[in-house]
Amino acid sequence: MLNQGCVLWQLGQYGYYQASASIAEARYKRERGLGEPGDLINEITPTFIEREDEDPLMNFSRNLPTLYDDAEFTFAHRRALLIGAKAKMTFRVVDVDDVPIEGVTLRWQLNRGKVLGFSRARKVQSDAGGLITISGRCTGIIKCEFKHEGYQDVRFVYQHSLPEYQCVKYGRWQPWNPVILIILSPENIEQNGDKYIETEKQNPD
Repeated sequence: MLNQGCVLWQLGQYGYYQASASIAEARYKRERGLGEPGDLINEITPTFIEREDEDPLMNFSRNLPTLYDDAEFTFAHRRALLIGAKAKMTFRVVDVDDVPIEGVTLRWQLNRGKVLGFSRARKVQSDAGGLITISGRCTGIIKCEFKHEGYQDVRFVYQHSLPEYQCVKYGRWQPWNPVILIILSPENIEQNGDKYIETEKQNPD
């Protein structure tokens, strides 16, 4: 990309063409992991993989570039697994009717490697829009637990590291600061497929 005064030019298939400042700025941010929530990545609705004797594993399509020549990790990826890289995520917490929930407590921990283990648990609460942003340095694993009175808890582990993908760029785990949707169900609601069924609370005798 060329910057000539206030005119930005983007290299295309047939040479340079003029690009708008907003597009160029967005691309610059994306390549350097500087985007803010909602700027570059649409809100993500994750799935959860159940695991025996462990918290579920949160999963979603990350649209990361694959590595060439059957490589498993880049140098930056291997380095991040040893000494860590910066991580940032934003969650939007809503109820089953997609209404943001304020005051949800997120308890989270960062993995700092085999020697140091997980960091001390930190707590933060969602704002009026249901948003929570967390950041820190880790070796690829973050544990999360969402709690709010009257709702079922949501617990999961998120794993940044994926073999054969470009997971680390500019010292940051990718994707940088995705916006992830977390849905809290009321305590007396059970999910059956795509439907929510209200159940009566049983009073102990």
